[in-house]
Amino acid sequence: MKGRILVLVTGSSTVSTGFGTAPAGLNVFSLVEAIDPAIRAGWTIHYTSLHGSTPTCQDGCFHLLGEVDRDYYESYVEDNPNYLLPTDLASLTEEKLQPFVGLLIPDGLGCIDDMPNHTALKRLLQHFHHYKKPIGTLGFGIAGLLHEGYDTDWLFEGYDMTTHSDEYIAKLERWVLDDVLTFHLNDHIQTGGGHLIYGPPAKAFLVEDRELLTGHSAYSAAEFGRHFLKKVVHWLEHR
Repeated sequence: MKGRILVLVTGSSTVSTGFGTAPAGLNVFSLVEAIDPAIRAGWTIHYTSLHGSTPTCQDGCFHLLGEVDRDYYESYVEDNPNYLLPTDLASLTEEKLQPFVGLLIPDGLGCIDDMPNHTALKRLLQHFHHYKKPIGTLGFGIAGLLHEGYDTDWLFEGYDMTTHSDEYIAKLERWVLDDVLTFHLNDHIQTGGGHLIYGPPAKAFLVEDRELLTGHSAYSAAEFGRHFLKKVVHWLEHR
């Protein structure tokens, strides 16, 4: 049994910091690892972004890979016109959302720049939440759950979830950005009523609660992809 999975990618190439902005983007490694099981199984992947913006590859997301492996991951998306020209999220009406059986939001520092409090996100999330279709996020992709009005009426209040730890973010600010992020993601999640659970930093760690599956970082991407595919298959079989 196969279907269509919607992937929401960040279109932001920068993130706001205390002294201005810093380079950001999409963690392409986490994206490819997460969607690979579904692609190999013959599922259809459709990309969308806010305003239809083409994703920017985040610096450093291939730092653990050799040149050959890096070329593989980059070609996986750079030769894909669906990825290079994602659909504008605002154009996805309720009717157009019906065929999709899962929503995936991969890791990427750009997520905390362009996703929180966006009007179109609430409508997207309400659809998947209403039908209990699987929703999956990796790392900073959890920012995509912070729809308009999340601080007073969040769809995922009371859910268990995971993302990058405060300790990881502090190291990122000190050693990579050399600046502080102005949007404190984990504080906003907790303000909305989310229950954050952190796992070991360099190992796969997933948290599942109802329709939501979250992974804490790119280290979780491969296991996340396998588990997310099982989750959407289960939804199709029991809807």
